[in-house]
Amino acid sequence: MSEHELDIVGAWLLVLIKIWHTKTNGSITKTLTQYAKIMNTDQTNAQRILNYFGSENIADVTDRNGRITVVNRRTKRDANLLEQNRIRQQRYRASQENNADVVPPKVNPSSSSSSSSSSSPSSSYTITQVKDAAFLAGVSEDKAEQFYHHYNAQGWVFGNSQSVKDLPSALAKWRNSQFRFEKNDKRSGKKKLFAISGKTCGKKGCNMPAVWHSEGAYDNFYCLKHAPKEVRDEYD
Repeated sequence: MSEHELDIVGAWLLVLIKIWHTKTNGSITKTLTQYAKIMNTDQTNAQRILNYFGSENIADVTDRNGRITVVNRRTKRDANLLEQNRIRQQRYRASQENNADVVPPKVNPSSSSSSSSSSSPSSSYTITQVKDAAFLAGVSEDKAEQFYHHYNAQGWVFGNSQSVKDLPSALAKWRNSQFRFEKNDKRSGKKKLFAISGKTCGKKGCNMPAVWHSEGAYDNFYCLKHAPKEVRDEYD
C-alpha cells in the first residue's frame, strides 16, 4: 500500500477493521453514507475512494441499487479455506460415525473357522473419504489418489493382512514411506510404478496388486516382481 496516497491507505485500513469486526467472511455491504462515516469523510470523497479501490485492484467493489459491497480478496479466500476445512472435517466425522454404526453380522457357530477367516475386511473407503482424511492429515491430493488406488486394489488391507481402519494415520504413514521411496528413486534414477486399481498380478499363484500391463491382443497385468526384466530395470 506504500504506493498509494495516505488518505487512501487510511480509508482502506478503516474498511478492513470494519470487515474484521462484522465477521462477514471478507466483505461488507453498506450505503455510501455509511462508508463516509466509516472513513470519517464526506460522501463525495468516500465515492472517490471506493472508485479508487476498484480501479487499482485494492478490492472488489460493486454497487447494486445504492448498496455498495467491498470485498477484501485475501480475507475472503482465507474464509473460504476455513469453511472448506470445516466441511471436510464434518464430512469425515460423519463417515466415521456411519462406519461405527454398522453392526457386525452374527457368526454362525456351526460355520468353520476357515470360512470366517476368509471373509473380506469390513473397512473400505471412497476416493472422497480418502481425500478428506488426507486434507486433515496434511497429505497432498496426488498422494491421496495414489494411496486410494493402491489399497483399493489390495482390498483395504496392509501387507500384514490387517484392515485399514485409522485412515489419517495410514495416510500419514503412506506419505512418510513414499517420501523415503522418492529419495531412493532419485538416487537410483529409477521411476516409480503404482498399483492399477482393481487389477492383480496375472502370474499363477500371485495375488499382488498389478503395477504394469502389456498391450496387445490380450492385456496381461503383472506386479513388479513378475513384470518383464526391461520393466524392472527401468522402474522400481
